[in-house]
Amino acid sequence: MRTIPADREKVTVYFASEMTGRILKREGRLVRVDDYTQPERGHRGADVVIVRKGARSEERISSSFWVVVDGWDRPDPPSPSDDDGRYRHASFDPAWVDEFLRGVGTGLSARFTLMSKTLSSRPAS
Repeated sequence: MRTIPADREKVTVYFASEMTGRILKREGRLVRVDDYTQPERGHRGADVVIVRKGARSEERISSSFWVVVDGWDRPDPPSPSDDDGRYRHASFDPAWVDEFLRGVGTGLSARFTLMSKTLSSRPAS
C-alpha cells in the first residue's frame, strides 16, 4: 500500500454512499490517501482519511467513487429525491455519479479522484 500524506488542509470529499450509491458530502481536514492498488494482483482502489469538521478522530472513506476538493463550503450534491419524494435513481445506479459529474462536479477542480477504482491526483495548489 502506498500512503500519500497530507498537511491536514481543509477539503471537501464527495463520495458514493455504500448503502445507496447516492453522492454524499463531508468536510474536514485531509490526513492522507491510502492507495492500495496492486496491479500485479489485479487489485485497485484507495481510501481517503480525514478528520471531519468539528471532530477529533479520523474517518476513513472507502467507496467505489470519491472526489477530494480543496476548501470548505462547496456546493451540496444534488438532492436524492424528486419533488414528489421518490428517489430519481435505483440504489447503486451509476446514474448517481453521472448526475454529480454533469452537475456540481463540472466546476470543481479535484485534488484526488477515485473512479472505477482508479486513483488520479493533481498537485496541491
